[in-house]
Amino acid sequence: MATGSRLTGSRLTGSRKRERQLVVLQVEYDLRYLKAGVEELEQYLLSSQLYWPVHVVTPTGETPYPRLTPGELLLAREKLRARSLDFLSSDFLSSDFLLSDFLLSDFLSPSPGYNNEVTSPVQAKIDRLEGDFNVIRSKWRGNWGKKAAQDFSSRLALWRNFLGDYRKVPDDQAPFYAYEVRTRVILQLLEPEAVGIPAAELDMRTGLDTLLRAILVPGEFIWEAALESGFPKADYWYLYAQPGV
Repeated sequence: MATGSRLTGSRLTGSRKRERQLVVLQVEYDLRYLKAGVEELEQYLLSSQLYWPVHVVTPTGETPYPRLTPGELLLAREKLRARSLDFLSSDFLSSDFLLSDFLLSDFLSPSPGYNNEVTSPVQAKIDRLEGDFNVIRSKWRGNWGKKAAQDFSSRLALWRNFLGDYRKVPDDQAPFYAYEVRTRVILQLLEPEAVGIPAAELDMRTGLDTLLRAILVPGEFIWEAALESGFPKADYWYLYAQPGV
């Protein structure tokens, strides 16, 4: 990040400091997307588009943001919830980090009623965004449910195609599993939100899970460690395994 200020306290060195600075970067990345998505959500839900271009600048060096869909918004929210548990801990916040102007805008300007021992301004920002998201989703619940069902159908086709490619050339596709499995996570997040998912699609998802269990080798959590608390093994078993080759 080009500009910003330091949050100082106890100092960390080496890999632990780099790991925590990465969490700071990812919190900002998720927050920017969630903020832009919530701001455009009502317009999106009233449109006929499934993949909506989000008007937000990607932080330097980060992966370009995906287009807005119910699934992408839900995934960003869950990742932010998981990362914030680490980011907002008192031990974490006592360390020395470079914070961007985007985070500082709320981080150093507490909301009314702010209590340093209970919450942080960053958590207050997350809470406000979630509140705005819930209001819009409730207002346009039918539109949201239909979009979620469309997204489910689109993601299911992508997931089927990836697993089909894996079966054909496992050696080539296995290295991409850790990224591609985000599609399976999105399917899981969408299912309770969607309205009218065809029974055939639910059957297909079940069948693909049967195939997936047959090719996976159980192991450690495959995404970054800061996300593990938000994606428990009991629910997201496919994030605790790698495909065998």
